[in-house]
Formats: sequence, C-alpha cells, structure tokens
Amino acid sequence: MSSGSFRVGLVHPIESYLRTTYRMEPGELDKVAYFILAHGLVDLSLISLVVADRIGQRGGIGRLTLDEIGDISDQSSNGTFSRHLDQAEQTGRLSSEAAGIARALNRARDDFLHWRRSRPDLPVYKGLDVTREEGFKACMDDALRFLQSGTASEQPFVIDGADPGQGADGGKPCPFAK
Repeated sequence: MSSGSFRVGLVHPIESYLRTTYRMEPGELDKVAYFILAHGLVDLSLISLVVADRIGQRGGIGRLTLDEIGDISDQSSNGTFSRHLDQAEQTGRLSSEAAGIARALNRARDDFLHWRRSRPDLPVYKGLDVTREEGFKACMDDALRFLQSGTASEQPFVIDGADPGQGADGGKPCPFAK
C-alpha cells in the first residue's frame, strides 16, 4: 500500500525478486498489478453480460429460483476469458469496439503470463509497454471505457463519479453502448 511518495506497510521480499527477475523499475510492478486486475474486471463484466442474457432467455429474474440463478452464474463463469468473450459476443449485446478492447487486453495478458521464448519481458498492449506511462494510460483508458460502456447491464460501472453515458460535453453518448 502506498501513500504519496513513500511506501506504507509490509514490503514482501518477493517484490524485490519479481522486480529483479522481470527487470522492473520501482512503480512498474504496480502498473502490471493494475493491468492484471483491470483484465479481471473486464472478464467479470463479460460474465455478467452472459448471465444477464441467459436469465433473460429464461423469462427474467422473477421467473427463476435463487438456485437456478446460481446455476446460470456458475455455468457462465466456467472457463477462460476467451470463452467468456465468445459467449458475450454471441449475445449480440457487446459492441465490436468493446470486444476489440477485451481481445487486446487478453492478448497482452496471455503474451506476458504464458511463457514461451518469444514472449515479451513486460506486458505489451497494442504495441505499447504497459509499465511505461504511454502504454499504461492507453491500456487503462481502454479498460475504463470498456467498464463504463454499459455492456454488462443497463447500469454500467461508475468510476470516480464519471458519467459513462455522457461525454465531457455532457451530451455525447458512450461509444460502446449498443
């Protein structure tokens, strides 16, 4: 946990080992952690979209028992991010731009975490190093746009008071909503 420009709390020895192994400067490990956590939130959003679609196909939430809703959730969350993305696209409720962001995030995560000789040393999103300001901003901006797109429900995530349904001018709708 950090506060301002100094670190507060436990610094575990593996942090230094990870930074050394991946040749990361201080702060870059934090960016990688945010990248992986953002990927997880996008995955959760994809699962939520699939769950909402399947519940709707069965007549809506009022026609299902809690056990049936739980079963739908369990079935929808089973599998990989790629499976969740494929299923979300099949609902017809995921815009092609949102699907492209999800695909690019997953490719960057997979290329970084699944070892092979040619894999990048650090996460690369759309050709940009996620541990550098430009790459981190591009990746997080896309993840935030995805999360605020309303793809998983009629009420998208609202982060830091931002209104995802409107642009900075207060009137332009979100580009991902279908």
